[in-house]
Amino acid sequence: MLWRWLSPPVSSQQAGPPTAQATLVKLQRLQASTIEDGTSFVGNLEAQEGIDLKPKVEGRVTQVFVAAGAPVQPNQPVLQLNSGKSQAEFRAALATISSARANRSNAQAELGSVQAQRAQAAAEVDLQNTEYKRTSTLVSQGVLARQELDRVTRDRNSAQAALVAADKQIQAAKANLEATKAEQAQATAAAAATREDLQDTQVVAPIAGIVGDIPIKVGDYVDIGDTLTTITQNQTLEVKLSIPLERRNQLQVGLPVEVRSFQNDRTLATGNISFISPTANAATQSVLATASFRNNGQLQDAQRVSGTVIWQKRTGVLVPTSAVSRLGGETFVFVAEPPEDEPEGLVASQRAVELGKIQGNSYQVIEGLRPGETIVTSGILNLSDGAPIEAQSE
Repeated sequence: MLWRWLSPPVSSQQAGPPTAQATLVKLQRLQASTIEDGTSFVGNLEAQEGIDLKPKVEGRVTQVFVAAGAPVQPNQPVLQLNSGKSQAEFRAALATISSARANRSNAQAELGSVQAQRAQAAAEVDLQNTEYKRTSTLVSQGVLARQELDRVTRDRNSAQAALVAADKQIQAAKANLEATKAEQAQATAAAAATREDLQDTQVVAPIAGIVGDIPIKVGDYVDIGDTLTTITQNQTLEVKLSIPLERRNQLQVGLPVEVRSFQNDRTLATGNISFISPTANAATQSVLATASFRNNGQLQDAQRVSGTVIWQKRTGVLVPTSAVSRLGGETFVFVAEPPEDEPEGLVASQRAVELGKIQGNSYQVIEGLRPGETIVTSGILNLSDGAPIEAQSE
């Protein structure tokens, strides 16, 4: 009994249950947000136009005018080739033109010569005809002997024969001149074609765009048809979508479409539906649509992206994914509320919620939360219903 008398009495405060320690958590006040009803997709972006740049002649690369990734305009030089074969052919073609021009000049001079000879022959025929008439009259009058008329007749026949021969020579000279003209035209055409080959040794961009990788370097020898580089016109990129037929009535040109990075879900660009196929795919029961995006510098040809076709937008509530817990097939969120019968402090009230699709890093709330309420967004694994909490300072 002595120990009871010596021991001090225990107060009621000391004998009561210990007060629970409040858990530090992050809080977020819910606000009205824009809820998007959309269909997600995964696809690859495609440039509207792109070409493989190939030479039209073979040769050795002597100069590269642009760097990979550089923008180019139509007809801007990209590479220079040195084709010794084309240069030799062009020199030979020029020599052929000179030879053909000389042959034409000679043929023209020859034609002029035979035309002059014909004029002389025609004058001789006129003279012999006059002499024949005079002699024939004198012979008929008995002034001259019959033998004189025979001589004049022979001279006239010779003059006429010379005229016929001159006409034939003119025809031959004209034919020769035409042949030399054709020869010169053919040589000129061949030289023009060879000149084009020489021009083709400078490889130019056929379209505006961005130069791709250039695997060849100065000194490399390339053949006709080798791919030197690519040029991609990626100011606008497209992605093809397969839309379920049950959404066909909602599908229309101009609907907004968002694309996000396939790695970190970051929004890259917002575009619109630009094309809808008039026919459905019988095997997949879907309709093909194309979405177009203006390149803001974050998009690349053949880039793999995820995205959403946004059918409609409405006002609702979004909760961060970090605020959601699951138990027994149900989803819960801890709401920060004041404790019952106590004016100060906060407790975590576990509330069942119905959630919709993920939008960015948040869930769409269908039922269970409303704007203005404050929820717990961190440390939820350490909480239970009614546990005291304290807002963590920023």
